[in-house]
Amino acid sequence: MDMGDGEQQNVKMPGRSPVIPFYWGYKPVDHATYIEDQRRYREERAKSGDAAKLPYNAYQEDDHAKLEKLGHIPQTTLKYQNDNFGNVLDDVYAKGGGTFANATTTIPDMLGPGSGGLANGAAGFASFHLNGGDFTHPICDNPHRIYQFFAAQRLADLILMIRREPATKFDPINIVAHSQGTIITMLANMLVKATGADPADCVILNHSPYALEKTAAEGMTPGHHQTDRARQQTFRNFCQLMATNARYGKGEYHTQAEIDELEGALCLSKTNSQWRKNKLYTRNNFGKVYNYFCPNDSVVSLLNVQGLGWRGVPHNIASGIDNLRQRVFCENGPEIGGSPLSVPFEMPALKKGCFDQDTLATRQYTFADVVVNGEQLPVTFRHQLQGAGSQYKYSIAPGSPDQDISFSAKATVIARTETDTRTLSGAGFDSLQPGQELTPTELAMFSKKYGKPYTKGVVLGGGYNKTVQLIYEKTPDELQKEWLQSEQIGYSQHSSIVMSKDAPAKAMAFDLAVGICRAFDHRCGEFWTELLLRGDWRMKRNGLPRTVDYYTTGILNKADTKDYMNRPDDILPTGEFGVVNEYCHSTTVKSARHNEIYNTETPNLQWDMPKPLNV
Repeated sequence: MDMGDGEQQNVKMPGRSPVIPFYWGYKPVDHATYIEDQRRYREERAKSGDAAKLPYNAYQEDDHAKLEKLGHIPQTTLKYQNDNFGNVLDDVYAKGGGTFANATTTIPDMLGPGSGGLANGAAGFASFHLNGGDFTHPICDNPHRIYQFFAAQRLADLILMIRREPATKFDPINIVAHSQGTIITMLANMLVKATGADPADCVILNHSPYALEKTAAEGMTPGHHQTDRARQQTFRNFCQLMATNARYGKGEYHTQAEIDELEGALCLSKTNSQWRKNKLYTRNNFGKVYNYFCPNDSVVSLLNVQGLGWRGVPHNIASGIDNLRQRVFCENGPEIGGSPLSVPFEMPALKKGCFDQDTLATRQYTFADVVVNGEQLPVTFRHQLQGAGSQYKYSIAPGSPDQDISFSAKATVIARTETDTRTLSGAGFDSLQPGQELTPTELAMFSKKYGKPYTKGVVLGGGYNKTVQLIYEKTPDELQKEWLQSEQIGYSQHSSIVMSKDAPAKAMAFDLAVGICRAFDHRCGEFWTELLLRGDWRMKRNGLPRTVDYYTTGILNKADTKDYMNRPDDILPTGEFGVVNEYCHSTTVKSARHNEIYNTETPNLQWDMPKPLNV
């Protein structure tokens, strides 16, 4: 489950792989729908105040002048679109995984407004103007995050499809999640449990932005943010939810009877399998949560994130969660898969020529309180970061989303004119005065002399030192060539675990809950095809009408999803297996007047209501 920093693939046709890729993303509505909903909100706000249901705040950009500034010139060969904030979308106005800067550090924020405000604006300026030549992660304002909540609803629906089918209800379900997908996974399983069904059997979290502590940088963004207690208790609740698995705690390894059953179902070879020879292959992982964290990750270590996918879960929290296992994937770090450590992990000293994390916008790893307790693996290995053999850099691939994003960002900030300064001495223009603009005839003479089609000229200086400043507009072909040029881009290492050749083969494969997958051949394979389609929000045959509607139009089902914008308490599961939504500064205290005994306390909205727009 990707955050959107890489190209999404799709299932071309059902194969023989027992893996269901889950694709999700963001799509804005068209401009007309946006205007209609904004007008509805303005009227409803006037009548109902804070009870008004929020409107869509994003739409498919259709203003030709704005699109031209975003790189949409007739000569461009790239196929992409933009929303009204400038975020790059694909050619059908969708963005797999949502916008880069819109990730959250908690579950409730997935129902809140998108990243914005002064802090986001400052980060945005830096991403366009202080980026060292990397235009692949521009930060714009962002759409409401409700699409992330919808993704969690869809993932819950996919799990329930399997659990509600009598023939497959006991199939082992593993979720290997990445980035924002880890938080979507947490909520999805809570939604499943709230229906009375069993959640996934095992979850592996990779590079998770979920944060166990609030940060000063996040506090500078709009809204009231989750308390440390709420973040930590919600994570505990998720782990406790996973531990309700009927097979959790039923022995460290699979029993001989279970191995016999797997062999009998042809899931294991009776002759070539290691399960009869090496107990490390037979570990029982039902009910477990694995946190794969990478201290080299330059995204999850951002000052306003500092997620557990970079930091790890500290021992004072992890020690009370029996079903939590952690593995650290760090350059020059400890071997992965050795005996579980009994001492906390410490970041190794930086070696010459190794990955040097940019610490201007990120926090350095200085902790020594995370105990790496992942079980022993059959084969140990050391983690290799992305680009380790190429100075940790890569070239933008033609036709990739990175190319579209970089192209549009450059079109936004790179000057489309060039300025030349020429002397007037001996040029026959001695009569021209400072501040005087050149006539078309005079411009033509300079254009002929210097071989450039100048469009404007202004005389500067005075006396014998007069010069003329000439403006030259770049041709569309020149613009496209400049926007397509790119330097090598540094890896953020935000996908270094999931893109590793070793991690999936030597760690993940042994950290999954293993059992018989009956869904694969149920109804002669038709059920499996339905699952593959249901997992991809882009498929017309998805099977869930509200998903098809969203990908087609950007419109979310009002009763099931849209009406919960900024209203997490109206829909999120609570209780021992649910979300604790507790935010800072939740009330305002008004001092008692001279004739009053007590102060008065009034509740604050979690997020301010958006101002009605006159559109």
